[in-house]
Amino acid sequence: MTNQFRLKISKDFLQFYQYPIKVEAAGSGELGFKCTPNMVEKLVRKVTNKLQSLVGQFIHSGFNLWLTRQVPDSYVIETDMGGQPVNLIIDHEGEFEVNASSIDNANRADSQAMRHILNVLIKNAMSDTGLKQLGNRPRYFDASRPIEVPDLGINIWSGFKTSAYKYASGCTLIIDNCSRFMSTQTVLARMKEIKDQTLKRLGRKAYEDSVRREIVGSSVIANYGAKRTYIVQDILFEKGPLDCYLKDGEQKSKTVADYFFEQYSIKITDKFQPMLIMSRSSQDVSIPSELCIMDGVPEQIRKNGRDMRNLLNRVKQNPNEKMQSIRDMIAKLFASSKTCQ
Repeated sequence: MTNQFRLKISKDFLQFYQYPIKVEAAGSGELGFKCTPNMVEKLVRKVTNKLQSLVGQFIHSGFNLWLTRQVPDSYVIETDMGGQPVNLIIDHEGEFEVNASSIDNANRADSQAMRHILNVLIKNAMSDTGLKQLGNRPRYFDASRPIEVPDLGINIWSGFKTSAYKYASGCTLIIDNCSRFMSTQTVLARMKEIKDQTLKRLGRKAYEDSVRREIVGSSVIANYGAKRTYIVQDILFEKGPLDCYLKDGEQKSKTVADYFFEQYSIKITDKFQPMLIMSRSSQDVSIPSELCIMDGVPEQIRKNGRDMRNLLNRVKQNPNEKMQSIRDMIAKLFASSKTCQ
């Protein structure tokens, strides 16, 4: 039994052309926002239909588009961001070609580019089956069927980790089981527990220090939208959702409370709650602590051998069960009409 699957790639079938994406202000002005990969992703999503009519099917990754055919010239697509007219430019001059043979190419850049494309294709295919990626690593989880451990306040998401690797025998898809443990408790709820334990007895500074020791530097999951994972950089105790601001998809600045209501129909329940400071695309964002849950197994559970055995037994599989779940995933993966396209 093996969790490695040889990828049989026709030398004539898999061929891609990479084109850099540029974003420029329309006319002679300057961009009113920082052009980051996330910003480019929003612009590409916004003009997807127009792009497909010009270049056909494409894969978007960072500041690049990967196409299955060459384009004769650069394309300029007019759109806007935050009310500012911008041009999304597909740069013909930066064309870079790779194909299935590039996997075995001695040119390291060609080989890496082809493996990157394969991993992006696998990522898209896993998402098309309904699995959700958490974090930046290729880990995909079934959020629709959590394993609940209420006595420990833990939810477990079962899933798979994948990657395409190059071996001497050829390109291989490696897929294995994995699990994600997360608290059922919001960060705000945990802060309130610490507050009850420390504030009256030791004072406000001791309370804030205790919260920072436990939460700053830890991983949390934003419990809305794409459920992104973040590392908490700091905590604002003196400001709440009405005092901090975020920019919406049009780059308009709104209070955090207004932003989440308009974007996600989420009504903030505690307007005085501490705000979590996270880093995203090299800039800090403030997120209400009630909208995040703690990622991973709490320290008090990790230190308890009986509780840890209880958790691990919930996800334990024998070799036959593991292989069957992987085979079922592979069958589901290639049964998807989007994957076949």
